[in-house]
Amino acid sequence: MFKKKLKKKHIVLLVILSLLLLGFFYLIYKGHVNSTTAYVEKVSDLNTGFDESSYNGFSASITDENASTFNLAEDKTVSEVYVKVGDKVSAGTKLFSYDTTDLKNELNAQKALLDSTTKQLTLKQELLKYYENLTPISTEKEEVEEEDSADSESEMSNNEATTDLPSVENSLTQEEKSSAIKETNEDIASLTSSINSTKVSIQSLQQKIDDSIVTSLVSGIVKTVGDPSKPQNTGTPFLTLGSDSGVIVQGYLDEYSKDDFKVGEKLTVNNYMNNATSTAKITMISDYPAPQNVSDDGKKNVSHYEFKAFLKDSKGFHSGDSVNLSKKLKNSESAIVLDHMYVRSDDKGHYCMKRGKKNRLEKAYVDTKYISDTDSFLITDGIKDSDYIAFPYGKKGQVGCKTTTKNSFSINKLLGM
Repeated sequence: MFKKKLKKKHIVLLVILSLLLLGFFYLIYKGHVNSTTAYVEKVSDLNTGFDESSYNGFSASITDENASTFNLAEDKTVSEVYVKVGDKVSAGTKLFSYDTTDLKNELNAQKALLDSTTKQLTLKQELLKYYENLTPISTEKEEVEEEDSADSESEMSNNEATTDLPSVENSLTQEEKSSAIKETNEDIASLTSSINSTKVSIQSLQQKIDDSIVTSLVSGIVKTVGDPSKPQNTGTPFLTLGSDSGVIVQGYLDEYSKDDFKVGEKLTVNNYMNNATSTAKITMISDYPAPQNVSDDGKKNVSHYEFKAFLKDSKGFHSGDSVNLSKKLKNSESAIVLDHMYVRSDDKGHYCMKRGKKNRLEKAYVDTKYISDTDSFLITDGIKDSDYIAFPYGKKGQVGCKTTTKNSFSINKLLGM
């Protein structure tokens, strides 16, 4: 009984000691915080200001379902162009044609070869029949004498049927006849193979000649046409087609920007290539994240959502062009834009370390919109230009720290080192 009471007293003493130690360390921490002074600056001095062109969050490209590009083959020259810029075309409309002089010459040569080889094959086939119908001479004298008359008549009959064949006397033994038939069959096989190969060449050449006339696969309007007399720059299409009723702007919104845009809203579109400007209307924003690496904004750990906008006035915009998008915001003149280094986040959201009551730091949760092009945050609520904030990292960026507006700046002091 005495041991149990003693053990219970030990447990109570350990709990009391633990509480005293916790209180001791808390007082040390509070004393440290109270002795640490954080430098604060006025928000208006840190506000970089809102630039409408920088608030994009994304870039995009021009796509056109009716767009077609036609690049010239390296070994071909254009002989004729059938359209000009601005012409409307439909599927099947002839656009331009290649020079086919060499192809036609080669085709004629292959046709002549085919004709010659076919005649040789016919002769060989007739010769084969001749050999097959030929009666070989007998090795026994009696059989020769008995069959002389019949063989003579048979040979005369065969010679009359094959007047174009070379004269072959009926003086072949069975072994010689078999050898002649074998040799003729080999010649026939070789000629047949040659004929088949020539036919393939003729078909290929004819197809190239047919393909020399380039036609449109879709309806649209001719956007550009090159000059056949001048060499084209590498990678530059000779002729391009596009839609005559507007084009599509396609891109990806990051997860920070997605909620800032709605279907039906209008965006200002600027072409990087020629500085053309127009207005597009958002027609679709996907509800599902796109596959990784679809955007080139450099944010690998951020989800992206596909969007499309219709650009009705597409003058100066071509399929494949890269464009910059921007959107007019309400009250943008009074917006607060802070470098990302002044904004932190926890499980409750983004916050700044603001000077609060008794001139000590406190968390001020803010509503933000990330501006990817400048690596800054647009603050829409939570702080004002008249507030003072501190760098929210290090020992001097903690809740409860004293504040001062006197600047004794060094990077080590800023980080609380």
